[in-house]
Amino acid sequence: MNTEIESVESLRKNSRTVVRELGLLGDEYNTSGITLVERHLMIELESHLFPDVGGVAHMLLLDKSTASRLVNNLVKKELIEYVLDEGDKRRRFLQLTDKGKNKLASIKKTAQEQVQEALTALSKEEIETVLRGMEYYAKGLKKARLRKEFQLQPISAQDNVSLAKLIVSILEDYGCNKPGFASADAELNSMSESYNQAGRVYFVVKKGSLVTGGAGIAPLEGAGRKYCELRKMYLAADARGLGLGDLLIEKCLTEAKKMGYSFCYLETSENMSQAHKLYIKHGFKPLAERKGQTGHFGCTCFFEKKL
Repeated sequence: MNTEIESVESLRKNSRTVVRELGLLGDEYNTSGITLVERHLMIELESHLFPDVGGVAHMLLLDKSTASRLVNNLVKKELIEYVLDEGDKRRRFLQLTDKGKNKLASIKKTAQEQVQEALTALSKEEIETVLRGMEYYAKGLKKARLRKEFQLQPISAQDNVSLAKLIVSILEDYGCNKPGFASADAELNSMSESYNQAGRVYFVVKKGSLVTGGAGIAPLEGAGRKYCELRKMYLAADARGLGLGDLLIEKCLTEAKKMGYSFCYLETSENMSQAHKLYIKHGFKPLAERKGQTGHFGCTCFFEKKL
């Protein structure tokens, strides 16, 4: 069993242990007459007002029919209720009833005592590790879920217009939509044709039919046949922070190796600091001066990776 599989199995085993120790498989919580998902909604209603079932579904990651049944059940139990918006009588919101507040307070007290007892059995260092670990694990689960909304695929002609607009928009955000940067490249409006050639490849990130990013590989002009360039790597704001940049770089570098390149070079702007971290993470080393003839005289930061 390799290290990655061992990590997965260890996490799954400990997750099952947590579920059992919390009594979620038995009657410890069910004696309240409130299901786990009902408790989740009641907890959210402490700090949120949901105008409709759609808001509940979005918050709890449920389909609307399930959320509707959940709301109806809690209304019947007189734990939540609809109230009219004082500012707009046509709108109403869900909120806890007094009975619901009392029930939730009792449930929270039991849960807090249970967690507190667990923490007292750990050292300060162990507690800090648990808190960080749970935060990272929750973040990883969320990122993995959101990442499934995106697809990584080779560029096609139908992507040209959307990709060009995206690249220009991102460059504008960084003050780089001017000569000396990618927005001035002749290939920008015909990316699929430019990269459908030997020694070149380009991948787009799409959310449904919407292009939300991309990156490609092409020969580095003026540097010899062993050098390629990582070109036009951009991601829209809603596609960042999900690991899609990692997938793009890995895919591009894998294809670069297949095409016989020995080195990958890239240029970027100094104010794209988050991108710098991503490149370094994947083994790119900063260079003191530029290589080849990219035409991007506005770029002042240079990186290289041996493949």
